[in-house]
Formats: sequence, C-alpha cells, structure tokens
Amino acid sequence: MANILDIPKSTYTSYESGWRTPNVDKAKDLSLKMGVEWTIFFEKEVRDLSMSGKKVNH
Repeated sequence: MANILDIPKSTYTSYESGWRTPNVDKAKDLSLKMGVEWTIFFEKEVRDLSMSGKKVNH
C-alpha cells in the first residue's frame, strides 16, 4: 500500500497505527489515491480504532 500511495513504508505504518496524521494537503492527496474522503484521516473514531489496533472498514 505504501508503494501505491508513494509514501515511505514507515510513514504508512505510522498512519495506520495512529502515531502520525498527515497534514491536510497530504491527506487530500492520499484520499484521491485511496478513493476515500480526505477528512477520514482526522475523524476521532478512526484515530481511536487505529490506536486500539482494531481494523477500520471504510
């Protein structure tokens, strides 16, 4: 997935684990590649689930 999004694997891992959040511009870029709304990166429930280790199905 990191290759598809054209970001380092460590960055992707940090986003998935909830340790980092992309800035707004990066979130918009990633969301276009992923086919999701850019705001998903900033939704509290998504961040909480990421930090708990549960999978998010959107």
